[in-house]
Amino acid sequence: MAQYDLPAVLNHVLNVTKADTIYYIGHSQGTLMANAQFSEDTELAAKIKLFISLAPIGKVTHVGGFLGFISPLVNLKDAELLFGKKSFDQNSTLTKWYADIFCTVLPAQYICNGLSSIIMGWDRRNLNMTRIPVFLSHSNEGSSAKDIIHYFQEIQADKFQKYDYGPEGNLKHYNQTTPPEYNPQNMHVPAAMYYGDKDFLADRTDVQYLLDNLPNIVHQKEFPNWNHVDFVTGLNVHQLLYKDILNLMSKFK
Repeated sequence: MAQYDLPAVLNHVLNVTKADTIYYIGHSQGTLMANAQFSEDTELAAKIKLFISLAPIGKVTHVGGFLGFISPLVNLKDAELLFGKKSFDQNSTLTKWYADIFCTVLPAQYICNGLSSIIMGWDRRNLNMTRIPVFLSHSNEGSSAKDIIHYFQEIQADKFQKYDYGPEGNLKHYNQTTPPEYNPQNMHVPAAMYYGDKDFLADRTDVQYLLDNLPNIVHQKEFPNWNHVDFVTGLNVHQLLYKDILNLMSKFK
């Protein structure tokens, strides 16, 4: 996604708009892709006038909640047996029933919110409970098995690195036995960092790794009691975040 999809999308936008530079706004994995590719592809990075980073991710060593609990238990040697080799599909009959039927009943919405919170972080005060079925119906599209395995690799390795194919596979892909690490120190795109202190996936300690290593941070803001999805679905996101982003963008024209 970092090496192929991100450049394809950004260059397509530039070709269609005929612009020289554009803004990039990423959330969660969207920031991970950018931190990876902008640190290696200086030509692409030069086309970004401002990188808005929401729930920023580089290292994921300190992921909390349910994923943090199970990550030490995942045997990466047998990860393909658990997650498969191609598609990690959450779009099943069970998940459709969960989102479209079970979570539409008001008492059940508290259960659905709780199950989501053990992954994303706790913040019920900033959530419109009646919208839970809508959010869930659009958040079970699955991913690639390789993507999921890569996250667990990074958690266990305590490194911001490329996919680990094993010694022989790494030699084939990278010409070395270990996966190369990304170096955020090499990313000189102006970056604005927005993060929450109740975020299980973009943990504050891991965010600090980026704050300490990105050389061109032009703005940073921490939101008390925000979890991982408050940047998208929070009740006060328009007043507290989006207005701030628009004001900042107006300074980088």
